[in-house]
Amino acid sequence: MRIVQIEKVKPGDVLGKSLYNKNYELVVSAGFKLTEEMISTLKRREYNYIYIMDELTKGIMPEEVVSETIRIMTNRQLAETFESIKNNLAFETFAPEEIKKRMDEGCCEMPSIRMASVRKAATHLVDEILQNGREIFASLPIDDSAAVDLQHSLDVTILSVLIGQKFSFTEEEMKQLGTAALLHDVGKLVFPTLRDKPPAELSREERMILREHPVYSMMIIRGGDPNSFIEPVVVQQHHEYHDGSGYPNRLKGEPFPPTKAFKRGRQTMHRYAEILSAANMYDNLLRGNNDGVKRSPAEAITWMVTKMKEKFNPHILRIMPQLIQCYPTGALVRIDKTTSGSYEGWYGIVARSNDEDQSKPLILLTHDPNYKESTPTQIDLSSEKEVVLDLVL
Repeated sequence: MRIVQIEKVKPGDVLGKSLYNKNYELVVSAGFKLTEEMISTLKRREYNYIYIMDELTKGIMPEEVVSETIRIMTNRQLAETFESIKNNLAFETFAPEEIKKRMDEGCCEMPSIRMASVRKAATHLVDEILQNGREIFASLPIDDSAAVDLQHSLDVTILSVLIGQKFSFTEEEMKQLGTAALLHDVGKLVFPTLRDKPPAELSREERMILREHPVYSMMIIRGGDPNSFIEPVVVQQHHEYHDGSGYPNRLKGEPFPPTKAFKRGRQTMHRYAEILSAANMYDNLLRGNNDGVKRSPAEAITWMVTKMKEKFNPHILRIMPQLIQCYPTGALVRIDKTTSGSYEGWYGIVARSNDEDQSKPLILLTHDPNYKESTPTQIDLSSEKEVVLDLVL
């Protein structure tokens, strides 16, 4: 199957992967032949891309880290958790100190989160990642726009756990990290009117309130489990930066890998938070949450490595390009440059990732440089010293 921009989908195209709504209830199942009416509905719901099945790409399957079953199970648990927070802890705009006071009272009187259920979801997620043995992360903002919170939380969690795995985290450490990652943004849910505003329309006071969301997330988690320690600390620090320029406490990171082998200072970031901070930024760059610019996976990781390298642990930044599938399986790419000069300007579908170098995937060539259809030919770019691809989709 292949990834297609929703604007390019035509009536009669066959859906390759099932689509779900904000509660992760089935909207359209895989194999459905799309009608003009259904395509219009998907556009209204602001789907960006969908997977299409056709004869040409029937042998191409997305390389998933977790199964659709676990993804659905996790997202349904998150949807229930998020809805509970919205229903029990909703605020208009107050002074930050007043908000903290009211949240502290609300969380104690009526816990809005069942930590045991979230930890169970994180456990299933980690177990599947370990069982599958996949170490390649692929993500594009595909879901219904109303489900963006769910996809962001889940994708940040999967990437965080994969990074932890690269640093030989124990299973228990990955579950703790995964639980914190699933809940890192719950503090935003108590301000639905503010969080839905475009950044340019926020007042200074409103921006300051939203910048406190890591603290609100921490308070919500502690309200759900007063005995919890690691998850609240990690969540509170997920917007801290390695160079001390983050918030809310301007903590700094350590120069060594995020493992137990190295002793860390008291006034520095928790090692889990160093991972969560990097994973969160990557996904925000994909979605345009920071500056309104939506970036491709390759653009996002390049931006972090070149423009923001001082903000993240260098050991984490070094391994992220090894984990992230810059050119997702099923995506249309243009070959801009190869060392040999072969196939420059040609278009093709990414057929499979290259575990050794994500910039050199296996490609099914479909169109010549003038975008005229050609006989499908599969090529392996791994022997090229340098490859530059453009994600066309």
